[in-house]
Amino acid sequence: ISGTTSVTVLPAAITSISITPVSGSLAMGLTEQLVAIATKTDGATTDVTSQATWTAATPAIATISAAGLIKAVSTGNAIFAASITALSGEISGTTTVTVSPAAVSSIAISPSTLTLALGLTGQLQAVATYTDGSTQDVTKKAAWATSNAAVASVSATGLVATKSIGEAGFTASLKGVTGSGTLTVQKAALTAVFIVQPGAGIPIGSALQLTAKGTYTDGSTLDVTNSVAWTSASSGAATISAGGLVRAIALGTASITATSGAISGTTSVTVLPAAITSISITPVSGSLAMGLTE
Repeated sequence: ISGTTSVTVLPAAITSISITPVSGSLAMGLTEQLVAIATKTDGATTDVTSQATWTAATPAIATISAAGLIKAVSTGNAIFAASITALSGEISGTTTVTVSPAAVSSIAISPSTLTLALGLTGQLQAVATYTDGSTQDVTKKAAWATSNAAVASVSATGLVATKSIGEAGFTASLKGVTGSGTLTVQKAALTAVFIVQPGAGIPIGSALQLTAKGTYTDGSTLDVTNSVAWTSASSGAATISAGGLVRAIALGTASITATSGAISGTTSVTVLPAAITSISITPVSGSLAMGLTE
C-alpha cells in the first residue's frame, strides 16, 4: 500500500538582508552609497541594492535615494532600512550612520601667487571650503609654512616677511587638508628720493653740485645722482645738468626735482647776487719817480 504526492521545488528564497557599511560616520554635506546583500535559503548571496525599498528613519539628519545613496544633512545618528518582499513576508536589514559636523574639503590661499620687493611684507588669506558647501576664513586657524625659509617667512597669521631675493612656496594646513601658493622676492624697490645740497644759496654765475639719495624697501640708501632725471622748474633762475650740477643765471628761487620712475624728490635753490670772487690791482707793477703820484 502506498501514497504519492508531488513537491515543487521553488527558487531559493531570501532569508535575510545585510547592509554595508554596517555602521559608519559621514561628515555633513557628503554622500555615501549603501549596498544591500540578500542571503538566500541555499546559502547564496546576491546584491539587491537596486531592488530593495530604501527608507530613512531620520531624514532630517540624512536622506536616502531609491538607489541607496545617502546624503548627510545635519549632525546626529541616522537609521536606514532596505526591504524586500519575500514569500514569507517583508524582509529587511538596517544600518546606522553617524553624521558628524562638516569637514574641511579644500583650502584656497589668496593671493595664490605673490610677488614682493625685498624688504616688504604681504598678507595671505586662507579660506576653507567644507563638505556642506560652506566657506570660512581660516587664516588665523591654519598652520602656515614656507618651503624656503632663507627667502621668506610666514607668521602664524599668514603675514609674509621677505628675507632675500628668490622663490619660495607657502602652505596653509588645517585638519589634514592643505592649500598652497608661490612667492617671488625681487630686488629692493626705490621708495623715496631726497636731494642733498651743500648750501642754502648760490651766487649768480656760480655752479653748485647737488646729490640725490635713494631709500629702498629693504632700508638701504644709495647715491642715485647719476641715475635720476634732473629738472628745474625755474630755468630762468637756475639750470641743472643731467649729473645734478646747478648753474645760477638770475636772482630768484629755482625748484629742482630728481625723478626715478614714479618716485621723486624736490629741493629749492636760491640764486643770490653775484659775489666777489677776487680783486686785481692795476697797474700790476710799475715805476714812479720820487715825489710823484699815481
